[in-house]
Amino acid sequence: MNWAQFKTSVGMRFQVEPMACRLDAQGHELPEENDDWLFQGISSSEVVSIRNLRTDHIAELGKDHIYDFRSNPSRSTGDIKHGFLVLKMQIFMQGNKLWLRPNARPGERVRPYHTPAAQPSRAIIALLEDLARVRIWSGRPSGYNIYAARLIYGKDFGDLLPEPADYFSALLVHDYIEIRSLDDHGNRPDVTPDTTIAIQLAPRGHEELARRQSESPLNADAHDKPVRAS
Repeated sequence: MNWAQFKTSVGMRFQVEPMACRLDAQGHELPEENDDWLFQGISSSEVVSIRNLRTDHIAELGKDHIYDFRSNPSRSTGDIKHGFLVLKMQIFMQGNKLWLRPNARPGERVRPYHTPAAQPSRAIIALLEDLARVRIWSGRPSGYNIYAARLIYGKDFGDLLPEPADYFSALLVHDYIEIRSLDDHGNRPDVTPDTTIAIQLAPRGHEELARRQSESPLNADAHDKPVRAS
């Protein structure tokens, strides 16, 4: 991508590829909206700020999050220029929250995994308990989902899951965890983004964990109890 030319495009309106994924309160996908995002500016540390003109969500993108940009003359009129922004990230929006997740290839859509994200299940509580114990977990977001599946269901069962649930996003969306650090190492040879994060329990996670631990075990649903590894 011509970064110098892109920096002169402040004020341009882009449709992003892949399109942002909108989720309802339960974490299920809503119909796609090919929104326009206003290129608001670039910080001194080269963080790109784009704002959704329909929802007012703001996404902050690193230079390495953007694969390419193209013009769209058919929609450009007068001083208002339109174009396309091809990303190496998937934008997720739920309510007033926005977060990013790397995709496998530029412009490729990342689908959310359907998890019990709306209400903290026993599985989620087990993950909060584990984070309270280890204090800091470090690795790739996809790696955390595998780690979580093994923790909840046991190593053998977790390895049989075709695609682990997205426990990482479920915890992040509800403010149960916070990102302590993020290291973007660029792309691997297969163009897959290579990002490592460190997460820890957030204040709300501590509060939810304390609340659930104070409840009587007799009030918990037995079928919701995770099977732990021996």
